[in-house]
Amino acid sequence: MDPAAEVVRQFGIIAESLRSTIETVAEGQQLLAQRMDAMTARFESVETRLERLEVRVAHLDARLERLEVRLERLETRQERVETRLDQIEVRIKKLDAKLDKVDAKVSRLDLKVTRIEKRSRELRGGLREQAGNLRSAAAGLNRRVRVLEARQRA
Repeated sequence: MDPAAEVVRQFGIIAESLRSTIETVAEGQQLLAQRMDAMTARFESVETRLERLEVRVAHLDARLERLEVRLERLETRQERVETRLDQIEVRIKKLDAKLDKVDAKVSRLDLKVTRIEKRSRELRGGLREQAGNLRSAAAGLNRRVRVLEARQRA
């Protein structure tokens, strides 16, 4: 065989091999392009979902911030209420102490009233006795006065 024909034949074999390799590479490129398109669509879908999630997270952040502000206000109110309750407890303790003193005074006054009532009964009894004695004495004096008046008239 002729060396030129041999070169042409070898070139044809190489060309066929290159064509086959190029077709394989082209098919691989096509598959890669399809996979890239699928990945791009999937990525866009994920990106859309991520954007929606970011919006929701932003709303949740805003809501959380509002809740934190409300919580701070409530904590402030709770502190004020606790302070007022502490003050009220102090006042109640003072009132309890005063009531204890008043109770003691009332007890002493009850004792004094009881003594006064007893003494009053004793004095009434004595006064009744004295009144009886005075009535008897007055009756005796009345009799004497009548006797004396009768003697003066006679």
